Amino acid sequence: MKKSTIIIASILCVVGLLVSACGVMAIGFDFSKLNTAKYNERIYDINEDFENIVMETDVTDVHLLISDRADTYVKSYEIANGNLSVYVKNGTLYIRETEREWYQNIDFSFGNEERVEIYLNRDTYKTLNVDTDTGDVNIPGGFVFDEIDIETDTGDVYVSANSEHISVSSDTGDICVAYTEATAIELETDSGEIKTWDINVKEKIDIESDTGDVSLSHVEVGGKLSAITETGDVTGTLLSEKVFTTYTVTGKLRVPNSNSGGRCEIKTSTGDINIEIENY
Repeated sequence: MKKSTIIIASILCVVGLLVSACGVMAIGFDFSKLNTAKYNERIYDINEDFENIVMETDVTDVHLLISDRADTYVKSYEIANGNLSVYVKNGTLYIRETEREWYQNIDFSFGNEERVEIYLNRDTYKTLNVDTDTGDVNIPGGFVFDEIDIETDTGDVYVSANSEHISVSSDTGDICVAYTEATAIELETDSGEIKTWDINVKEKIDIESDTGDVSLSHVEVGGKLSAITETGDVTGTLLSEKVFTTYTVTGKLRVPNSNSGGRCEIKTSTGDINIEIENY
């Protein structure tokens, strides 16, 4: 490449950076002014009874809330000409984001979020199934389900509802389960962090993570507790004695010397293991 070509290319890059900087200063560093995506608020009234909830989206955040009305309804913040389908069939409330046209994915959005708020008029249901790619999921306390099953790629998940069985799977998003009672809990992520605190589990807790840390705080489990990670640390406090089986190659190890209670299996290749038993 000729020297003159390199010089010209460098000058163009500098000019481009200066123009971009001037543009950002001109809008007062308010990136929301660069938004091209337009969002509409929509209300979907639910006039049929249901026991199950199925949510399938790509980028939409999901929030469950107690209804401020006598009935159940869904409030959404969608892109203009959105692709959300909301209906009840065979006792199941379906909320689905249908496939978008290619041109609906080229808008720019700074600070805006597509989200769905499900306002429920009672607190007890059979199943909750949420499948999303990048959306966050928030299931607060006050609700009771027989089963909760959540899958996401990069979205964060927070669960505080009570359930017989809670299963949460994520690729890179963080998982938090707190202030809940369950019979069994299964949590799995590749690189996201897993946090639990103030939970009471009758039978078992299974936790798996590749590189994310695992934090247990004020956890009560009647049966087996298993926490397995490749490089992440495993730390926390338990509220009952356990028989510990631990493994780490290069990490530091600190667990109580206990020979009663259910099994507690903790494994990590390079992470530290630091568990305490706290009795109230």
